[in-house]
Amino acid sequence: MMISPGSFVEMSLAGKSREAAVREVNELMAEMNWLKLSAEETSGTEERAYYPAPSVKISVSRDYLAAARKYFDEQGWEYELSADEISDRKFNERMDDIESIELIRGSFPGTGGKLKISFDGDRIIAESISGQGGCGMAQVPPSFSDMTREEFLDELSYVHMGEWKSMYDDPETYDGEQWSVDIAYKNGDKRNFGGCNRFPYNFEDLLDVMRAEGD
Repeated sequence: MMISPGSFVEMSLAGKSREAAVREVNELMAEMNWLKLSAEETSGTEERAYYPAPSVKISVSRDYLAAARKYFDEQGWEYELSADEISDRKFNERMDDIESIELIRGSFPGTGGKLKISFDGDRIIAESISGQGGCGMAQVPPSFSDMTREEFLDELSYVHMGEWKSMYDDPETYDGEQWSVDIAYKNGDKRNFGGCNRFPYNFEDLLDVMRAEGD
């Protein structure tokens, strides 16, 4: 059973020295990293064999860390962000500068599906191409008529893509799915992610935000 963020603070941090509290936070971060790696090394379907699922544990652990940062602030202690937290914060700070996001998925070059999300003012524009081996991506572009650009980017921030590695690869599998995510910024900068037969632990969250999967 998962406890609440408040209970985590009471049970793991309250009444301890800063050094002891830091050790508790570091142990929590190490567990999160292990959960991410474990989920990324499976096919994704195996996650359903565990309860709570690793993705749920990671999400709750983020709430614990947020509560820990608040507790440290209340104690007048410095909270040192992890490398993942720093990277994610920097990524999300540039969220409003995103010009477009392009997702490509396919079994081999030339057969994949492509979905590009761009913006016209507050309007979201979706363009898609789905070919053979498009990995379930919709042939008809998804509709975002019920969502504003700000709402889309807010949802995207909760994917925590700033924590993703640039490349996910399973060198022991020769056939399967290749994928890439290319983010273009207004000033011409780009951020790229990709993989072959391996995915970030919460790749499905990005698909949900982009409404990328077909029926």
